[in-house]
Amino acid sequence: MAQGFFQISITEESKKNADLSQKTKIEMQGRENDGYIEEENSTPEQKCTTNDTQVLLPGPSRVQRPRPTRPFFTKIDITRLEESRRQNLASHSSKISDLVEEDWLAFSEDEKYPFSMDDMAQIKILDHRVSSYYHAPSERKIAIKFFTVRQDEWRNLEKRKREIEINAILKHSKKVVEFYGIARNNGQVLLCMELMDGSLTQLYTMLHRSLGYCPPDLLAYIIVEVLDALIYCDSQVFHENEHKRIAHRDIKPHNILINQKGQVKLADFGEAVFLINNSLTSTFAGTLWYLAPERFDQNEAKDKYRATSSDIWSFAITICEMILGELPYNTKELENTSLSDDFIRYTRVKHCIKSLSPYDIIKRCYDFVLSNENMVDEEKEEYGLILDFLKICFDNRFAEKPYDELKKADLYQKYSEENDYDYVIEGMLNKYG
Repeated sequence: MAQGFFQISITEESKKNADLSQKTKIEMQGRENDGYIEEENSTPEQKCTTNDTQVLLPGPSRVQRPRPTRPFFTKIDITRLEESRRQNLASHSSKISDLVEEDWLAFSEDEKYPFSMDDMAQIKILDHRVSSYYHAPSERKIAIKFFTVRQDEWRNLEKRKREIEINAILKHSKKVVEFYGIARNNGQVLLCMELMDGSLTQLYTMLHRSLGYCPPDLLAYIIVEVLDALIYCDSQVFHENEHKRIAHRDIKPHNILINQKGQVKLADFGEAVFLINNSLTSTFAGTLWYLAPERFDQNEAKDKYRATSSDIWSFAITICEMILGELPYNTKELENTSLSDDFIRYTRVKHCIKSLSPYDIIKRCYDFVLSNENMVDEEKEEYGLILDFLKICFDNRFAEKPYDELKKADLYQKYSEENDYDYVIEGMLNKYG
């Protein structure tokens, strides 16, 4: 309790004390109106003596409490707030509508159809937000991604708007899943995309189950196709009067798709961003296991990381997963543990990733290839190009122009010259699919 000083008479009568107590209450009420109050048991200073001697005793000091300058509760104009939200939503919606022809399916410049769910027959649910449909007028199978954005989720709405923008910009690339248009249905926004037959996750699982490994020529072809897609995204585009590049930020086997024709395409730009003048960004995004080590060190509010170098790291981990048939990290400690707490999971994944150096990751891939009894010697030698490419990824991802360095790799120089290599995947799917 705070201590002060006041003088009190030992011989004071109880009646006088009662009068002083009443006086204190009156003073307290008056001072409360001046902007502060006193403790209820505060006693004003009194000058009294005992045997001609002043007595000074400690006692409670006055406690000043600032009064609020305005009421705690302010009346809010709900009608005005809702109107503001509607205007913001309309503004964002109009920006989305300007990007592409809304409620139209455009398979080419000459083949366009007005969108209607009545023309759609669902085939299969592919993901929690993606389903395949048969479009009767065009006799095509397409994939539709559904998402709902509440009026107060401005950040999420901006993210979806950016996803649509990026898909519209990249729609002419043969290395990226085709984008057919957007539509609205029952309060949801629908992204209509090219339907592929599977992902790299399904492909390498099938190959490791059937062969015990992923054939090196097949993997080399996939590497070249994905690298070409990343280079296309990184090439400057002129958007909103600025030169920008695109970083995917969620490279993983699940987002690299294949079809029966043997085509390999990059998909899902939900986490992608535009890079302006440089390759720095600070938004935390991506799938934990594929994040570069420096992503775990960043303070989102202050630090920035190079999105391009992070994409290259994720690409390298994807290649390792194709080689090994699993992630290159020690995930066993997580398998038998209930990780309902997101922070605990994040901490343990971070430890797994940061405990291995790029050298350790490459060595694990090297040991797998060297000890694999299902491979012939020629295939093991061919894997040397892939392991060299991995080293170049890890060594050059922070370079000023990292993709230029990757294009110099022997693997890229050899397999990028193959124009009709789609038959390799097509043959694998027909044989083992």
